[in-house]
Amino acid sequence: TLKMVELMGGSPTPISFGEVYTAMQQGVVDGAENNVPSWVQTRHIEIAKVFSEDEHASIPDFLVISSKTWDKLTPDQQQILIKAAKASEAYQQKLWDKIDADTRAQAKAMGGEIIKVDKAPFRAAVQPLFDEFKKDPKQAALLAKFEAAAE
Repeated sequence: TLKMVELMGGSPTPISFGEVYTAMQQGVVDGAENNVPSWVQTRHIEIAKVFSEDEHASIPDFLVISSKTWDKLTPDQQQILIKAAKASEAYQQKLWDKIDADTRAQAKAMGGEIIKVDKAPFRAAVQPLFDEFKKDPKQAALLAKFEAAAE
């Protein structure tokens, strides 16, 4: 994230998340990186009324089980768990969509403004990160999967 901010022309300042509000309030930092629900729920909107939405990141949530535990399950139990995990993915997305819509409405009511920015200049600015990532064949393959999923 630090390199990304630098490539976009910013001066990243690592700071404890609990100190971000005060740092913005005192002018130590000009803003913070996050999503709309966090912007509203952390009250950052009180001192940073404008949210630039560039969709630069999407952090995946995932379920994990140890191979030791997985191997103890019967094939039927494994299939039940796989099915439940897939159902939880759809349910989580539904919950995310709701909290996102709700907090966007809250932001508007609180006087916040969400600006959808032109992503092309940002994507061009961080191209060196992609180029570096693609030097490793495994990372390049992973990036290709992400890019295909995004289309």
